[in-house]
Amino acid sequence: MTSRLSWIVGLVSVALLGFELSLMRLLSYVLWYHFAYMIISVSLLGFGASGTLLALARPTILKYRQIVLSTSLCCCILSLALSPLLLSEISIDPFLLFSDMWKLWQLGPFYLLAFLPFFSGAIVIGLAFVQHPEHVGRLYFFNMAGSGAGSLGAVGLMHWVHPVSLPLVMAFVALPALWLASFGGERKRFSLAVVTSFTLIAIAMFSPPGVGMSQYKGLSKALLLPEARIVLQKVNPLGVLEVVQSPALRYAPGMSLMYEGRIPPQVGVFNDGEWVGSILDVRDSSGLRLLDHSVSAVPFRLMKEPRVLVIGSGTGNDVHLALNHGAQHVTGIEMNKGLLDVLDQELNERTNNLTRDPNVTFIAEEARAYLSRDKKEYDLIILPILEGQSASAAGLHALFENYLFTVESFNGMIDRLSPEGMLVVHAWMTHPPRSSLRTMLMILEALRERGIDRPEEHVAAIRSWGTVSAMVKKEPLTKNEVAEIRSFCSDLGFDLIHLPGLRPDEVNRFHELTPDHLFEATCASLRGNLEAFTDQYLFNVGPSTDNQPYSSHFFKWERLPELLQMYGSGQIPFFELGYFFLLVTLIQLVVVSSVLMIIPLRIRRTHQVVRGSLCRTLLYFGGIGVGYMVTEIVMIQKFILFLGHPVYSVSIIITTMLVSSGLGSLVSGRSQGKNLLLLSFICLLTIFTAYFLFLSPLLQVLLVLDFAWRVLVCTAFLAPVGFVMGFFFPLGLRRISDESVDLIPWAWGINGYCSVVSASLALFISVEFGISSLLLLAMISYGLAALSVKKSPF
Repeated sequence: MTSRLSWIVGLVSVALLGFELSLMRLLSYVLWYHFAYMIISVSLLGFGASGTLLALARPTILKYRQIVLSTSLCCCILSLALSPLLLSEISIDPFLLFSDMWKLWQLGPFYLLAFLPFFSGAIVIGLAFVQHPEHVGRLYFFNMAGSGAGSLGAVGLMHWVHPVSLPLVMAFVALPALWLASFGGERKRFSLAVVTSFTLIAIAMFSPPGVGMSQYKGLSKALLLPEARIVLQKVNPLGVLEVVQSPALRYAPGMSLMYEGRIPPQVGVFNDGEWVGSILDVRDSSGLRLLDHSVSAVPFRLMKEPRVLVIGSGTGNDVHLALNHGAQHVTGIEMNKGLLDVLDQELNERTNNLTRDPNVTFIAEEARAYLSRDKKEYDLIILPILEGQSASAAGLHALFENYLFTVESFNGMIDRLSPEGMLVVHAWMTHPPRSSLRTMLMILEALRERGIDRPEEHVAAIRSWGTVSAMVKKEPLTKNEVAEIRSFCSDLGFDLIHLPGLRPDEVNRFHELTPDHLFEATCASLRGNLEAFTDQYLFNVGPSTDNQPYSSHFFKWERLPELLQMYGSGQIPFFELGYFFLLVTLIQLVVVSSVLMIIPLRIRRTHQVVRGSLCRTLLYFGGIGVGYMVTEIVMIQKFILFLGHPVYSVSIIITTMLVSSGLGSLVSGRSQGKNLLLLSFICLLTIFTAYFLFLSPLLQVLLVLDFAWRVLVCTAFLAPVGFVMGFFFPLGLRRISDESVDLIPWAWGINGYCSVVSASLALFISVEFGISSLLLLAMISYGLAALSVKKSPF
């Protein structure tokens, strides 16, 4: 039975981890990724809640363990299959949650539907630990290895399966576990397996084809245009690409208000419902004329036949603009290979064979990885706006790690410029200014780090009604370049923000701002008063770094009273919607977890468990729960840049750590050394110290490797720490089973609660204090757990 139970645990673990990633993808598509994160965090309380239930009803559950096992598996499978269908029936408006706090109760049904699969599946896993503590090493191996396989398998399926269908696939993965539990058992359990199987098949055959998307997403708004329709849909791990066509769709960011020509019809491209860009039909000459009357055209007034690099080439408009101005060659870097495939195949005719132009090279890769390996010099590097205006204005990307918009990234781009080359960075003009202001200050900071004494001579910046464009050179701008930029702005009605020799009467002429914060901040920075300006500014607009790559996070706690006075409590969250979702999640998790952890303590007293054992159990399993989750998160954040995208970082990190931890747990079951836990702690703290000192510079050096080699490096770096961390849970569980088996389910619950809370806590700490601080938190957590080892049954 133990062997069969191990496979049951493994299959359930595959399904649950696969469902976790599947649900995150589904909710990212339907809502936004930070909202998906909140739902997942709360739903994972199911692991802790299963420990509470097992602690409260352990004798009864063990008595009827076969019925509990089959019933829990049935509930898990059906809730996996039905959750996306039922979630789509619940109407929720994320933007109204903070304007009316009572609307937070609307999250209840969301939580419940996402909670059920994890709760019922965790009962299966927890029951196995309680029933066979002597085999916990083997069971924990199947649990961790299965979770790793589920993570990798879910990402693989995302190449072909729509997010709506992924949870159903995971239900079929868990189905064999129910049949394994039914073999050789009562007729009722066999009948339950048959009924569940047919129900699952019926859900697959008759479930509706899709789910409703938030009315506030760009795709939902675009489909409200006359005769709008989705003409193309493609799925991949980076999102669901959809192309919308409507005769009324027009898009012209940064366009001069002096342009009197025709704005041609376009098709819009969306990824997970968010705006990617428009595709102009360049066979219509009005499209190219439109681009010539935008701020994007200014660098082409300054150079002839440049070698151009477009970072985040998107739908190719900047590439078209460069070719139209006689560029020698254009290299376009686009992370989403699915988008490049769409441009090369289905939309090739509309783009006039852009991807097959001999003067154009498209590369599907993360830009900084490519630049670290590419040794060519470019006359012009363009970094366009990489997020939709509505997402930027609402602070939806406040928790998004953007390694392109950091001081280190800007310096890397400047390194690739030819001696007279230019870097151009575009940003949205929000009110009050935030991202545009931070962009300007990061450019100036990058120049100072290069030892340039007079950065004002190397920089020019202009703005339209809705965008800001900053230009930077290695060498000072020439008089001819300054005159050409001044003429360009005068002819097309763009405002100057900074230019060498700029006079006060040349500022704020066409699109008046009162006050002009961009001009003031630039002047303050150049005069050496930047710190005083940023301290008094309402928002945090200081330069982003690789340690704090949250370029869309602007909230300052010390300025909260002023923000409340100026805008009112109902408006504050809209400046940092993602950040406030994180805070709400963290508060909910702390409250619920604390209550559910305390409930079984009454039972502990009933069973005469020594209070010291309770404290040591809480400290030990809470410490390793926090430490493990924080280590996972800090590694995911550290390796996003190294591996090129959060999807790859999440899947590879989780798979590597879980599988290696499973191997560690398997080895721990065969080791009988008295000091094994203490040696494991010493080994782990040594690895953490090495990571803290050497990991970031090593990853920066190894960024030149091809993707396959980077995956191998990632695995080699993380397998040792995962292997060592795999010892702690099974060894601790075996030790407390010698003292009181009643503590086992409570320890399982504590580990789950602390893991879930630490996920939100870790993200909050990394935003406020930097990613590297999380390694210190992991070391402290395992250190506190080590304190419980001294003079204890551990």
